[in-house]
Amino acid sequence: MPASCKELRAAVVECLRSSDCIAKHGNTPGDCIRMPLKDTLPLQCQQLLHAYGECKLSFHYDSD
Repeated sequence: MPASCKELRAAVVECLRSSDCIAKHGNTPGDCIRMPLKDTLPLQCQQLLHAYGECKLSFHYDSD
């Protein structure tokens, strides 16, 4: 995984850890990034998840 995606991934992890989904409700990160819990995440976490997904896709398509 390219360095830029790793930085985004680290930001996603940190955002998830501080979210109510994990911190208060005890869900796993995997549960929190899937529907329906994904919609309960703070907007910042949702945006980071989207950016991370786009980053991974861009490198996948660039390697073709």
